Amino acid sequence: MHHDILAIPPYDRKEKAWRVIIETAKGSAAKYSYEPTLGLFQLRHILPEGSVFPYAFGFIPSTLGDDGDPLDVLLLIEETTEYGAVILSRIIGVIEGEQKEKGEKPERNDRFLAVPVASRRFADIDSAKQLPRKQIKDICAFFEDYNDELGRTFTVTRWTGPAPADKLVKKGMRKFKAHRNRR
Repeated sequence: MHHDILAIPPYDRKEKAWRVIIETAKGSAAKYSYEPTLGLFQLRHILPEGSVFPYAFGFIPSTLGDDGDPLDVLLLIEETTEYGAVILSRIIGVIEGEQKEKGEKPERNDRFLAVPVASRRFADIDSAKQLPRKQIKDICAFFEDYNDELGRTFTVTRWTGPAPADKLVKKGMRKFKAHRNRR
């Protein structure tokens, strides 16, 4: 049975956790993206030799960002995951940023930070503000370098904790619902 994973409920009320669908595993140089017309994950590109995703990368289903895609999540996880995995997570913050293709106007493209509910290493982390400042700087630098490699720029405008992130996720849910209702 084909299921539209983009429309999976984003929040598990029983577990009090957000669902994050993994597109790219921690430590992978291969960037995958969910392709809704196929209902499968498709290889988009491969990072330069020696470059890997520092953590798992995915999205929150039933959300929509200003770029027209589901909201992006960097999942701080100690283990490698498979693409397509659904991981119950706590949103701990957001790196607010603008992405710009050459010759185009910049558009908002935030990166949410989350930790798995099942994590041991990050069990006590409730806010990105609890992470070492160097770790946040390294994550921001990864997104800047990653986008530079693709011929576009990513500019961090600010990073915040869970309350502003939660508001942005709820805005993304409303945007998704409005988009689906127009169809």
